[in-house]
Amino acid sequence: MADRSVATTDTLETLRTTYNSSSQDVGDIADLNNSFSGTPTDLVEGHNKNLTSIGDIGDLNNSFSGTPTDLVEGHNKNLTSIGDITDLNNTFTGTPTDLVEAVNSKASTGFSVAMAVALG
Repeated sequence: MADRSVATTDTLETLRTTYNSSSQDVGDIADLNNSFSGTPTDLVEGHNKNLTSIGDIGDLNNSFSGTPTDLVEGHNKNLTSIGDITDLNNTFTGTPTDLVEAVNSKASTGFSVAMAVALG
């Protein structure tokens, strides 16, 4: 159900003020995709606030360490726990710190090939 409505018997002034109020609820389209913090008061601000919880898409697949504060950082932190896929099937000795090192520490090349296929 609509938050606002204009009856067919209402005046043009009522239509104008109701339309303007609805426009304020949407927000300024020129501000779309700008960062926003605080309590959103319109749809554009609500959208922009969620951008910070997603993160900067330009940083996707960059190395990240620390405590993630958004989705992109969380994704990037997991990259380090997988390891460098280009190192797959290289010899590794020691205590593995990521999945690729763990695969490389195994003597079985067949296992490494199966992991490479599974990881894509």
